[in-house]
Amino acid sequence: MRIIGFILGMLITILPVSAQSWYRQKKAKLDSVLTARYYRTPYDTNYVVRPEGRWTLKVRANQTGNTIHAKAEQDGIHSKADLSTSHKTTISIAATYRGITASVALNPAKLSGVYKDYEFNLNYYSNRLSLDFNYQRAESLSGDIERMGNSYSMESGDAKMKVVNLVGYYTFNHRRFSYPAAFTQSYIQRRSAGSWLAGISYQGGSIETTEDLKERSPKSPEVQIRIGHVEQLQDNSQKLIIRMNSAWSAVETSHKKLLIARDAITQAEENLRLNKSYYRVGQTKMSDLLLAQEQFQQSCDRYTDAYADFQTKQLEYRQATGQD
Repeated sequence: MRIIGFILGMLITILPVSAQSWYRQKKAKLDSVLTARYYRTPYDTNYVVRPEGRWTLKVRANQTGNTIHAKAEQDGIHSKADLSTSHKTTISIAATYRGITASVALNPAKLSGVYKDYEFNLNYYSNRLSLDFNYQRAESLSGDIERMGNSYSMESGDAKMKVVNLVGYYTFNHRRFSYPAAFTQSYIQRRSAGSWLAGISYQGGSIETTEDLKERSPKSPEVQIRIGHVEQLQDNSQKLIIRMNSAWSAVETSHKKLLIARDAITQAEENLRLNKSYYRVGQTKMSDLLLAQEQFQQSCDRYTDAYADFQTKQLEYRQATGQD
């Protein structure tokens, strides 16, 4: 019995130690797998890298709302609407460990029942593709409507609004330019690099007066606004082209200045040589020789400045085109 008790005592002592050792091994293995996954990147690490550190904590405050200014004319009848919804303030806290994030967001007005509108957001950002989806449903529209010279006041709850926004991008320079670095801070853009972007967006929605308003006030104007719009996004590409053209124009201007400065050195050097020859035979004064030397030195200084400016403009052009 003593032997059995001794063995049981040993097992009771060893099992917790073994369990702790097993837990540490599994934890170390999991951390190793997550670390390898975290630092495995599709980017050129000279331009885009992961943030250092295992943990990242982000606190954000976000406020959203809608303001609508609409004008219309139908059958010679002019109408105008100035409407706005309630604003929503959201406070969120997010903790990230090796690329895996858990977050919580709170809307005080929603919790207290003051804010009754609904909003859904979905965002996806990768090195090549980026997607933003937003859906809003609001019944807090209020404001003023003018029609046929008459003005009407619309209270919250008299109309309902539904809006859908969808935006998608494709990044061509996806090895050196990071969209997530700007929007999620999951990467860091170490060096500037522009990129061509191909994008498309859709925006659709409707605003209608509620049946409750029609029954309560039959003379109130009936509002029905429906929109649907698809647009190819070219703004970023156009801005990039303008930036590239501007940078190249600066390179050309700087190069012309460099050539002028080089020609000025040749002329000043020849002038100095002639003044030295004239001075040796007594055909010019010492002051003229000193002036020629000063002009030669000034031309050399201007060439040095022009060369430095040319190198700077070349670097700016390479950065604008994503070459450096």
